[in-house]
Amino acid sequence: MSTMKSSLACLFILTLGAYAHAQCFEASLGVLMPGGSPTAGLGDDNLFTLQPMTDGAGGGITSFPMGGVAASYTHAHVSTNGVIFLTNGAASGATTTGYSSSAATLIANLQGTAGQPPRIAAYWKDLNNLAANGGGVFFNNTIPGKFVVTWKNTVYFGSTSPVFTIQAQLFSSGEVRFFYSPTIALNSSAAIAGVSSGNAITAVPAVNLVPGPNSSSTQLMFETFLISPVTFDLAGQTVSFVPNGGGGYDESAAACVPANHAAYGIGCVPEMRSWYENFAAGAADLTGKTITATQNLIGGYDVSTGPLGTFNAPASIGLGLTDDSTVTIPLPFTFDYPGGSTGSITVDSNGRIHLAGAGLSDFSPTVPELLTSATATLCPAWQDELPDGALNVNNVFYDVISATEVDITWLNVPCFGGTGVTTMQVALIDNGTSDSVQFRYTQLQDSNSSGAIVGFSTGGASLNPGNRDLTAGSFSTQFPEGLGPLTLGAAPAPVLGASVTWTVSNVRVNASVSAIFFSFGQTVPVPLINLGLNSPGCFSLLNQGLGFGQFSSLLFTNPAATFAVTMPTGAIWAGADVYTQAVSLAPLDTPSGVISSNGLKSRLNTF
Repeated sequence: MSTMKSSLACLFILTLGAYAHAQCFEASLGVLMPGGSPTAGLGDDNLFTLQPMTDGAGGGITSFPMGGVAASYTHAHVSTNGVIFLTNGAASGATTTGYSSSAATLIANLQGTAGQPPRIAAYWKDLNNLAANGGGVFFNNTIPGKFVVTWKNTVYFGSTSPVFTIQAQLFSSGEVRFFYSPTIALNSSAAIAGVSSGNAITAVPAVNLVPGPNSSSTQLMFETFLISPVTFDLAGQTVSFVPNGGGGYDESAAACVPANHAAYGIGCVPEMRSWYENFAAGAADLTGKTITATQNLIGGYDVSTGPLGTFNAPASIGLGLTDDSTVTIPLPFTFDYPGGSTGSITVDSNGRIHLAGAGLSDFSPTVPELLTSATATLCPAWQDELPDGALNVNNVFYDVISATEVDITWLNVPCFGGTGVTTMQVALIDNGTSDSVQFRYTQLQDSNSSGAIVGFSTGGASLNPGNRDLTAGSFSTQFPEGLGPLTLGAAPAPVLGASVTWTVSNVRVNASVSAIFFSFGQTVPVPLINLGLNSPGCFSLLNQGLGFGQFSSLLFTNPAATFAVTMPTGAIWAGADVYTQAVSLAPLDTPSGVISSNGLKSRLNTF
C-alpha cells in the first residue's frame, strides 16, 4: 500500500497546475459564539456577544473597510438569523429579529436607518440553531486577513428540515464572500441575502446573485427570495462581493461543491436472471430492431440487440383481444426459459406474455410488478395498448410457424389515449436444451403516459438488475440469482488530508484477484470488447491518458476488498476530481474472465 500512496503522491505533484481552485468554504470554523441561549452558539432570535474581528495576535481583521457611519469597522455583532452587524465596539442598530415575510421590509432592514452601521446578510431569515442538529453559530478571528462566521447545521424556526450551513467570510481587502451548503432550500417565507453599508443608504433594485455577475456604484447589493414564484438558487453556491473603483461592488457566483464521491456508469456482470429497459413515454428506440435472448450455460440468457431481420406476417385469425384482456394458448412444444419450462402461455393485450400459468392484464407497467410477478414474464413492450376486439384487424395474432417456432404478433395496435400504432412480434423458438426468444419490432410506439417496459423476469422475488440500455451492447444473466454487478464505493468524503477507503463489493468467490485503477478523467463508456477483452456488458469508464495505469495493491479478498489512500493536504487541491474503477478476474462471469465496476468520481475539497 505504501507504494501506491507514493505513486499517487507523485501523480498529484505532476499535475498540480491543472487543478488549482479557490477555497470557497473555510473548514476552520473557530469557536462557538458566546452569549447564546441556552448555551454558546445556540438559540433563536439571539444577538451574541459583540466580538472583535481580530484576535490581537495577527489573526483576523484589525479594520474592515466599508462606508456608512464610519470608514471602517473593528467589531461584529452576530445574530442567529444569518446577519452580521458591523460596529466599532458598540451595538448600535443591531436587532434580534429583522426577518419578515415582506420583501419590502427585508430591504428596509438591510438599508438601515440614519446612524445605523453596516449589515452583512448572508441569509437574513428566521433561523433556529439547535444542539440536536450538532451545529451552532461559530466565529474565527485567528486567520490572518480574514474573519469568518458560520451558521452550521441550522434550520428554519418551527421546522426540522432542511438542515443546512451558511458561512460569511470578510477579508481585510473589503471583500465579502458567502457560502451556501447544497442542502439549503427556501421554506414558506421570504429571505434576503446581500451587503449594505447601512445608515439609510439609498434604495437600489434587487439583482440576481446567481449566476451573476453584477456591478454597483453603491455599497448596497442584494437579492430577495420569495415563495411565489420560487426563485431560490443559492444551494451549493459561493457568492463574492469585491469592492470596485466606483464605490460599490463587483459580484460573482460559482458552484461550491463539498468533498464527495459520485458513482457513474454501470458495473458488470449482474448475476441476476431478470433484465429490462424502462422507457419513459415517447422514448422507446427499438423500432427496426430485434432483441435475441438465448439460454446460456450458466442458467440465464445471453441477450443482444441487432437490426430487424426475420418478421413473419400473421396468417392466422386474431385472438380477439380487447382493452385489458388476456387469452391462454397451448404450445406445440415445451418452451424452456431460465428457471422453468411451460407448455402454454397467457397473452396480455398490454404487451406481455405470462409463462407457466395464467396471469391478469395490467395497463400500468412498473418495475416492482415485473420483478415480483406470480409468473415468469416476457415483455416485448408492456404498456397500455388498445386492440380492436373481435374485429381482429388491429389485434394480437398467434401463429405456429413450424414445429420449433411460434410467433405472437401485435399488429398495428394503438396506444390507449396515445398516437401511432405498434407492430411487434415475439418468437418462441424450441432449440432443444437452449430455447431462445426474439422480440422483433417494425414499429414500437409508446406515446401514452404509461411509457413501456421491455424485458424478462422470472417473477417471484427477482432481484432488480437495474435499468439498462438494450441497444448499448450484449449482456448475460444467470440462474439462480447471485451477486449484483461489481461495485465500487468509497468513504468517508475525500476531504484534504483525510484517509479514504475504497471498497470493491460483490467480488466473486472464484475471483483470483481484483484491483482499483485511478485516473484524472472519465470517458464515455467503452465496451471492453472494443479493447480486446471478450466481456459482454462490461465497460472501461476511465480516461486512458493522464494518470491511467496507477492502481491499488492487488486485492485478494471476497465478497468485498478494501484499499485506503490518504488525500493530499495542499489547499491547491480543493476542487480536484479523481476518477476510479475496479476490475476483477472472475472466470465464470465472462468469456475473458474480466469484469469491471461502475466508475467513481471523487471531488477533493477542504470540507
